[in-house]
Formats: sequence, C-alpha cells, structure tokens
Amino acid sequence: MLLVFLIFPERNLIMENTVLGGKAELLSPINYCFDFKWGSEGSANGHFLRPHDVNFDSKGNVYVSDRDRNDIQKFTPNGTFLMKWGSEGNSPGQFNVPYSIEVDPFDNIYVVDRGNEGNQRMQVFSQC
Repeated sequence: MLLVFLIFPERNLIMENTVLGGKAELLSPINYCFDFKWGSEGSANGHFLRPHDVNFDSKGNVYVSDRDRNDIQKFTPNGTFLMKWGSEGNSPGQFNVPYSIEVDPFDNIYVVDRGNEGNQRMQVFSQC
C-alpha cells in the first residue's frame, strides 16, 4: 500500500489517498489550520532567499536548505534560529545550489549539492 497526499493550496485542502494495486482510493479530506510561521526574505540569520527543502532530526529540530544563500539553517521546533553552515563554493562544506536535505536516524545530514558544474555531489555532515 502506498499513501499519497494531494495538495490543493488554492482550496486549502489536502486529500489523503491510498494506492492499492495501482488504483487510487480517496479516503478523506484533511483540513489544516495555520499555526505559526518564521523567517522572512533576506540574508540575515533565520531569513530565507530561496528555501528549497526541509527536514527534521530526532529532536524535532528543523533543517532548511536555501538555494540562493547556499547554506543550511537549523531551527528549534518552534522556529528559533540555532545555527547555519555553508557558503558559495566547491570546497567541502560549501554549496552551489544545495537542493535536497535528508536526516538519518543518527542525525547525520545529507545534502545534495547540484549546481557545481561537473561536480554535482552529496555531502554528509555529522555532529562533532
């Protein structure tokens, strides 16, 4: 069984579906209410220029990759800025369009860096 969420932002509606044997079956609409937001446009800590991906560690901390800032920012579950790393470049720890971010069960962070011509790569970060 595959669970699929269909998102209709113009109607503020998320539909949950299951796919059994290639046939989608509508289960139920799920309504979400706005809770809170954080960040605004800019280059200061906690701001975003072009956030692209988000993921969470085992403590609920939030990691956001930003394609235009070429960095990763870490926030508490309620949105308080904790830290950032990265800058534009091709050296280890630098990015050129950090595209996707994943966190494994041990809180290692995997960042796909796709803008380095001929040097597209995945970088792995662990707590030191």
